[in-house]
Amino acid sequence: MLEIIAQPRSGSTYLQTMLWAYINETSNPLAFDQRQISPQKYLSDAEMMLFKEDLLKSSLIPVIKEHPRDYKSDWDSTQKIYLVRKNHFETVLSHAIATTLGKWSWEKRSQRSYPVYLDTEDIFKPMSEYDVDDGQYDTTTLEIKRAIFNSSYDIVMNEYKEIMKKTDDPIYYEDLTFDPQTDYKMVTGIESPHKYESSLQKTPDVKVTNLHELEKLFKIFEKSPLQSERTVV
Repeated sequence: MLEIIAQPRSGSTYLQTMLWAYINETSNPLAFDQRQISPQKYLSDAEMMLFKEDLLKSSLIPVIKEHPRDYKSDWDSTQKIYLVRKNHFETVLSHAIATTLGKWSWEKRSQRSYPVYLDTEDIFKPMSEYDVDDGQYDTTTLEIKRAIFNSSYDIVMNEYKEIMKKTDDPIYYEDLTFDPQTDYKMVTGIESPHKYESSLQKTPDVKVTNLHELEKLFKIFEKSPLQSERTVV
């Protein structure tokens, strides 16, 4: 079992599904167990017990992704990977944008592969009535509320600090190329002959109308990291 402990907005979903595809040498979206995505956050105790039983029965090697704030107990993993982002302001801003839009991942195509991985045959799962086409989101201009930015700062920076307590050699978001074959070799040191294609992309460029205000807030927060100590004028 491989476990990824990640800071939010660090490319963790991409890294998780990329590693899962290469380790198991499959890009069949139906083979990916979605319960691998933050199970300690989303699963009840009974669901977790069933999930662990299913993992033991499966022939596929699981790749679990967790955020530190959701961590309740250690997994019996053979390897842990820690993932963070160097640019703290961009991480907080990305989290605030995702919170404002209510959208945490973006696909390259209007039709989705699920969870996020395709092979080169481009086999898609048709969109359901519950799916939202990325084209429906207006990302040209956006105003981020101070309260959202404040909350995003607390979440992102606390997660970063917790991860850095556990490792001095994390993988950095900025080092990911988002080319699966290249990134698999970078993370594992193994060159794979397989060529998988990710349907994920980075968040599209967003023009934040109050960007300068948020940059000033960020500098204030850095000097006074505890929320209770902040005075914002």
